[in-house]
Amino acid sequence: MSSSSSKNSSGAESLTRDDFLKRMRGSWYVVQSNLALWKKDKNPVITYGKFKEKTGRLRDTVSRTHKLPCCCGWKDDQILGYDTFQCMENGKLKFQWRGTGCIDFFITSDWTFHAIGNTNGEEWAVTTFEKTLFTTAGADYYGRAPTLSAAALNDINNLVMNDKELARITSMNGGMFNCIHDNLPANNNNSVAINVKTKY
Repeated sequence: MSSSSSKNSSGAESLTRDDFLKRMRGSWYVVQSNLALWKKDKNPVITYGKFKEKTGRLRDTVSRTHKLPCCCGWKDDQILGYDTFQCMENGKLKFQWRGTGCIDFFITSDWTFHAIGNTNGEEWAVTTFEKTLFTTAGADYYGRAPTLSAAALNDINNLVMNDKELARITSMNGGMFNCIHDNLPANNNNSVAINVKTKY
């Protein structure tokens, strides 16, 4: 399948399914969000693995610095899971996330990778998440670095304003806010992975 792509007025790229799956691989900083999770935790980074056609899945790793209860400080941890590809609809990839931990395995989340864009060489992306038993619906703006330029954010806003569903979701929960990234080391002695071995 061809790897060529075109851009719309917002800088979002029109990609084939295979190109989309390749381009989403790697680590993305959550730069802005309206999910309550990122109001209390910080340093959110999402890492997507290689898509495997045989299983229809890819690995999904959420790294964060988690606020401990009772003023006990912070701890770096990871939430490990996998995303099962559902379909491509109107140029958007739809997935269902399932955790791999003993408790997380029974939790699923339907989410959509709306777009990947490039603004003057700065790569960005937009994702949305449907409501679950434990979380509200919401959205994330991704970047390959902890911050996005004004130009990139302007392109994202243009994309959102031209998509009624995106505009609705990003206006929820009080709207989008900046996530905190303070570059705490990810490999200190407090680091813990929430995981059990799962065959992909």
